[in-house]
Amino acid sequence: MEVTLAIDKFFYKATPLWDHLSADVLNNLFSNTALQTYKKNATIVHDFEYSAGIYNIRKGFVKIYSVNPNGSEDIVFILGRDSIFGVTPIFNNERCGVFATAITDCEIELVSKETVKKEMEKSPEFSQAIVLYLAQMAKMLNIKLLDYARKPLLGRVAISLLALDNNLKLNSTLAFSREDLANYIGTAVESLVRQIKKLKTDNLIIVKGRKITIIDYNGLTKVATGLV
Repeated sequence: MEVTLAIDKFFYKATPLWDHLSADVLNNLFSNTALQTYKKNATIVHDFEYSAGIYNIRKGFVKIYSVNPNGSEDIVFILGRDSIFGVTPIFNNERCGVFATAITDCEIELVSKETVKKEMEKSPEFSQAIVLYLAQMAKMLNIKLLDYARKPLLGRVAISLLALDNNLKLNSTLAFSREDLANYIGTAVESLVRQIKKLKTDNLIIVKGRKITIIDYNGLTKVATGLV
């Protein structure tokens, strides 16, 4: 798949926190955790709650979002296997401020807040990994809020399809609801549907029910970068 420098930054994602840790630190963190299951559409974290710890996604997809006064969602991230959430509120002692909800059935491992703080106090290695992770997430948020906003709607749709496919390892087929995609991209469902129809007409994607399959990566990249 050919990717220009103009779109490569949208493929940026935080490396798994655990990749930077030794076996001893990992053992300290995960020795007392339990795998929790969540059904599709189950709320894992509410915005008014304090974080219970670091949530580690073992299976499935989770959306991180805020809710507008009119009840609509602004999805900041869609996360998949080996991604984590709940980190920042542990250290700023504030409420989460966002919701985390299962898009699919999920398996999630929770490393308790107490365990995280204890390991931070005695492990420079873990502290450095946390700082790196927070820096990477800040960069991802900056790309999402600033660089996406500069693109026309069709370009944002194309970028989102490519980035979600790449970052979540979806093998070319996205099966998210139109409402979730619209809330992730920042548009109305009706507007998203019109843009998807354009991409389908141009033979860049195939649409079957809620599934969207990318069939022309180069063509979709050109749309994403404004070359067509």
